[in-house]
Amino acid sequence: MGPSGCGKSVLLKIVTGLIAPDEGEVVIDGENVTRTKGRTLDAIREHVGMIFQGNALFDSMDVGDNVAFAIKTIKGMTPEEIGRRVTEVLNMVKLGAIETKRIWELSGGMKKRVSIARAIIANPRILLTDDPTAGLDPVTSAAITDLLAADQKEIQ
Repeated sequence: MGPSGCGKSVLLKIVTGLIAPDEGEVVIDGENVTRTKGRTLDAIREHVGMIFQGNALFDSMDVGDNVAFAIKTIKGMTPEEIGRRVTEVLNMVKLGAIETKRIWELSGGMKKRVSIARAIIANPRILLTDDPTAGLDPVTSAAITDLLAADQKEIQ
């Protein structure tokens, strides 16, 4: 937590290995994320989910492909297993069957829920959130906060 521009987003990107720090190191499960690359970094990332401030959804993909992205590239599941898991996490975030919708068809709150579904699809041990209610109205912000609290209990 902190004021705008103090480095919260940068810190989260360093923790996830998306950018390298100028100095210091980040260690997750005994692995130095700041010095790790390739498959080793991918293995660490399997245990870390990230909800980006701006959602970081792919406009070129539908909702189902956005949500499935992490497990398609990391887990090596069958298409049927991926489809079942996508449906499961979309239900967890209270979106139901919207897999074929395009990102531009969604409201801000729906986009945030899709980004949450993508972050939790691989059952991460660590869930990082970068201002998960940014740009949302107070009612939707409260719903997202409640959703994250409920998902935390369900995932544990």
